[in-house]
Amino acid sequence: MGKSVIRIKKITIKNWKNVVNGSLLLENHRKNYKASVLGLYGQNGSGKTALIDAIALLKFALCGRPIPKQYADFVNVDADAATLEYEFTVKDIDKKAEYNVNYSFSLKKEIEKNAVNIDDNSLEVAEEEKAVIVDEVLSYSYECGDKKIRKMPIINTRTSDVFLPKSKYNVLTGNEDEKDLFVAKKIALATSKSFVFSKELLNCIRKNCEEKYHVFLFDALTKFGNFELFIIDVKNSGLISFDALPLFFKYSNKRGNAVGNLPIPLNGSGVIPEQAFEVVNNVIKNMNIVLEQLIPNLTIGIKVIGTQTMKNGETGYIIELISKKNKKEIALRYESEGIKKIVS
Repeated sequence: MGKSVIRIKKITIKNWKNVVNGSLLLENHRKNYKASVLGLYGQNGSGKTALIDAIALLKFALCGRPIPKQYADFVNVDADAATLEYEFTVKDIDKKAEYNVNYSFSLKKEIEKNAVNIDDNSLEVAEEEKAVIVDEVLSYSYECGDKKIRKMPIINTRTSDVFLPKSKYNVLTGNEDEKDLFVAKKIALATSKSFVFSKELLNCIRKNCEEKYHVFLFDALTKFGNFELFIIDVKNSGLISFDALPLFFKYSNKRGNAVGNLPIPLNGSGVIPEQAFEVVNNVIKNMNIVLEQLIPNLTIGIKVIGTQTMKNGETGYIIELISKKNKKEIALRYESEGIKKIVS
């Protein structure tokens, strides 16, 4: 697919954790900016963590991954469902085209009964709560040169059919047999996944849709969710509290793309896989670009102490983080707590 640039413009959340109705505008109104950094601050209980959790939920949906069960508890106690809406700007760099996209859905708490496979009516059936995505709606406008298409719903799953409108169903799926997609929709609901970004629907669109600007958008959004949207939540704060630096990375080579994170000890040495060494090096180089702006002449690096055979039999590098300042290198563990907090 071609190169795309995506920015989240606005997030609206309703009945999500402690937020009954709130929205945040993320759009940068400055003209001709090359980059922008947006910060969010507020008092305790103002909804900052709720917003991060809402973005994490978006990532699960775009990646077609199951929503973790604990998200069922994030639905406000006074509501049947939480509603989340995200607005994006999506740019097709090669064709100089732009989409204005809205994606919304509701998250409901459902009771899942875990029946046992024993014919005994005296046994109690265990019940578990799970979160399910319902009422997904994807709308967008499109502009490319003289071609302008106003914003309209492309997929609306609030129906007993696969999705509406019927005219868009035909455009996207090429009159694919509804039975397969109907089953896929039921499976997505049962497994707490998004149907709009399910593998079955996406593959159907890629195979049958002849209007390729539709296909580009779906591919761009799934790429954004899988490789470009990073969530640093309280779990990572816990790692930092235990003196570990969670290194988030996006890595590309001839074999493909990879994303993930590696915990690197701040106060000692650690072992990383041999193939991860180059990734860690590249991430630290990018960190140093920012670090030097915060603390002049200070950079960090990694020092290889030796090698070690890992549990899987592969070779791993024993590494330690070091700081470099005024042409002098010292182990990062000897730096001040303030420096280590900035690095982490």
